[in-house]
Amino acid sequence: MWFATGVVLTLVCTLLVSQAWRADALPGDTDSTFVPVTPCRLFDYRPAPDQVGPRTAPLGPGEVYIQQVTGGAGNCSNNLEIPTDAVAVAMNVTAVGPTAQTNIRVFPADLTEVPTVSNLNVSAGQAPFPNKVDVKLSPDGAIKIFNAAGSVAVLADVVGYYTDATLKQTVSDIETSSRSQISVSGWTKVLEEYAILSDQRGVVMATFQIDQPDDNDRVECGFGRAIDSSPFTNARWTWESPAQGDFAPITITLPFSGESSIGLFCRNIEPGSATIRNAYMTVLATAGS
Repeated sequence: MWFATGVVLTLVCTLLVSQAWRADALPGDTDSTFVPVTPCRLFDYRPAPDQVGPRTAPLGPGEVYIQQVTGGAGNCSNNLEIPTDAVAVAMNVTAVGPTAQTNIRVFPADLTEVPTVSNLNVSAGQAPFPNKVDVKLSPDGAIKIFNAAGSVAVLADVVGYYTDATLKQTVSDIETSSRSQISVSGWTKVLEEYAILSDQRGVVMATFQIDQPDDNDRVECGFGRAIDSSPFTNARWTWESPAQGDFAPITITLPFSGESSIGLFCRNIEPGSATIRNAYMTVLATAGS
């Protein structure tokens, strides 16, 4: 369980990079996640028996061809089909049989102008020449392919695609609470979240700073049910006060399920009180929830 959680948190940490774990630090809908797939041939413009897809002729000079990517194009069908929510595709693109020195440019199908940047540069009579190409898809899941000069056959094998579905789900499922400052002596509920949906019960994480009046004090914090007055016994962590009496930001995480509320609790183990500052607690679904 802890290994799986570590993998999840590694992914989560790529989403929440900030001094504090904040919902507004999450990527937006323009960000994406790479999904590797079993390679499949998306298209091959050579005639039979090599042909894959409807086209059977090389690209001509200055020609722009629209190539569908999603929806079962070429041999990328059935369980290899690129989903309609893909926002970009990763391919190995190969130029075959060029009759002149030319370059191949691959770009989203909704662009009206051909970009000036090329993806493959080949000479006349050159042996088949591949290159890795990552390209954004148009809203309908297509790309355009441009050939600058002469004629050249082009083929491509998909190795993965990019999707923003996971990030949108994460953003929609996140719950965050925060507090700028609170004094704790005995167990004190610093932050709380109620009515957590079942598909959000994956990971809870909190970050905070501890100020203590004396050196060598000990502060204990942990997670528990928001309706309780102390954390779970197996979800508590203790920190010793450093000489300067001021802690750098501390982050703790916990996998959980079966509870519809969660709270961050802290207490000062030594006599007196400590101050919890800049506290944030985030509850979110794990990947695949």
